[in-house]
Amino acid sequence: MQTDKIIRLVLYYTFTGILCYLAVGYSYELYHSGIPVVGSSDASLFLDGEDVTPLVTLCRYGLDSMFSLISAVAYGLLITMISAVLFVPFGLIGFNRKRNASLKEYRIYKNSLIIILLSALVISLVLTRFSGLVIIIIYNGIWALFELLFVVLPAKKLSDSQ
Repeated sequence: MQTDKIIRLVLYYTFTGILCYLAVGYSYELYHSGIPVVGSSDASLFLDGEDVTPLVTLCRYGLDSMFSLISAVAYGLLITMISAVLFVPFGLIGFNRKRNASLKEYRIYKNSLIIILLSALVISLVLTRFSGLVIIIIYNGIWALFELLFVVLPAKKLSDSQ
């Protein structure tokens, strides 16, 4: 194999490893963030002689859910930004018209994407005890989409042009 192909493969696996770690880690983090952010109290709250404990509890649960949603969106945006920073230049520089990619290299990228994506999904599901399926699919789908658009498809196009 040529040196540029080896460098591309090493960078590809390094970037994929980083993004898998982030996707699995953030899924696991959201699973364990079920701890209330807003403090809780067992004491009854009275306002003008009326018990307002249920209203305060409802507001507390609403704030906790809002913080969880903000965290989930922030993690998704972070994975998207890191995927874009890693794979867009990699795809544009590594697979331009001056470079060539063999059919073997394309198959390596395609099969690696499938195997690594399925592994990341299974690991995320096991770590989160099969909860948060939508978040797991979204987080792993973000980096997989960038990888597909900027690595696998350009490699296929270059291998077909030979």
